[in-house]
Amino acid sequence: MEAPLRLLVFGFLGPTKDIETAVRGFAAVREAVPDAELVIAGGSHPDYPGHREELEARFGDEPGVAFTGYVEEDSMDEVWGDATAVLMPYHTCTGVSGVFQLAKSYGKPVVAFENDGMRTSTVETGGDAAFVDPGSPAALADGIVALWEDRDRLREIADANAAAGDAVSMTETTDRMVELLADPSTASAAATEWGEGA
Repeated sequence: MEAPLRLLVFGFLGPTKDIETAVRGFAAVREAVPDAELVIAGGSHPDYPGHREELEARFGDEPGVAFTGYVEEDSMDEVWGDATAVLMPYHTCTGVSGVFQLAKSYGKPVVAFENDGMRTSTVETGGDAAFVDPGSPAALADGIVALWEDRDRLREIADANAAAGDAVSMTETTDRMVELLADPSTASAAATEWGEGA
């Protein structure tokens, strides 16, 4: 029996993530894929206490939608391993995306909003993603359903991300970020290196 389409939104929840569009788009996905699931994993962003709770109060009863709250480290493999694809419904994205790096380390395909900084934060560091118009539930749903129906493309993105994850591990990424934070003057050199070598 085939596993269901399980979509994952991961990370701190705050206004930069467009959860409303994700949930509304997901409702349209379920019209085409009735057993699809949307897992929204993560707690409130430290700058926006209570944000996750507000989102769960609004959307927690939507069919197929589940909020996990903060994910402990020993639950990461289960949460990520069960995901068919990762959604990145971000209003904005600056710098290298930690969620995208995780998607690469787990070899997961990604569907992301096409907005300022998103390609720089994701595929320009290595890997691949399917991009959709931001803020559009219909565009998000169409992109997800198209990928689900085109398993070759779904696997292509997953394989590209797995290969990129193998090329630059999460440990190496973390080490580079620590180095950059310690010496901001290396930002340009690091950006060039990450873009070419990841």
